[in-house]
Amino acid sequence: MKVIFYITAIVICSICSCTGQRITESTVISPTSTYVKGNNFEGAVFSDSYGVDFFKFDIKQHFRQYQEGASTRFTPTFAQIEFAERILQKSLRHDNRHTFHQSRGYGPIVHRHLPKYQRQYFGYTTASNEQIIYINAGWERYTLIDRLQNLYPRDETWKNDYRIVMDGGSYYWSIEVNLTTGKLSAFGTNGLASLWSNSREDYDV
Repeated sequence: MKVIFYITAIVICSICSCTGQRITESTVISPTSTYVKGNNFEGAVFSDSYGVDFFKFDIKQHFRQYQEGASTRFTPTFAQIEFAERILQKSLRHDNRHTFHQSRGYGPIVHRHLPKYQRQYFGYTTASNEQIIYINAGWERYTLIDRLQNLYPRDETWKNDYRIVMDGGSYYWSIEVNLTTGKLSAFGTNGLASLWSNSREDYDV
């Protein structure tokens, strides 16, 4: 009887851990981006038309598995974002075992601080028609103290424009989530030239 109880508890916990990511609010920011907030994440969903006009760079250069003429872009649905977050939060710890530029002066260990990162979501298909959510993430610099004292208004530009940062260690990273296979790939953090002088912390744990 105890064995059945433990097995049932494990199954329930597994289901809860896989279904816990839900978008609870959304706001249209621009014709090509929508802000979304979940119970433990926030991000901006970009449409398939973002970055294709003359004044914006070609976002496809950041898509590792994109093949011109064979791949296509798509606008992620809320359900796809929720699914991508479940995969990310379930699998990143394992995939992050051998990734460099984290802790000991480089910044946070990413999988231990996922709620602190603001996501940017882009959708595209591979040549074999697998659906990929490309995530570009950056650390939320606006602290609780800032909120309480109404200091340093939040930088909202990431909600409607692709964020490009050349260094910053593990405060910035990107990854590709394969919705078809349920696997992660191309995970990488930034290198390190300098970190914010007022944000350097020890994130070994």
